[in-house]
Amino acid sequence: KGVLIFLVPKLVVSLGRMFIGGMQLVGVGALIFGLIMGYLSYIL
Repeated sequence: KGVLIFLVPKLVVSLGRMFIGGMQLVGVGALIFGLIMGYLSYIL
């Protein structure tokens, strides 16, 4: 049980970091996509 108490917070932190990193990546991708679409709509 002592090992579980030690491991669970580490797992939660690593999952949280992965989630935050994923959200940042999605945000940057959406921003770039938005800029490209805006640029294309401006040209056309």
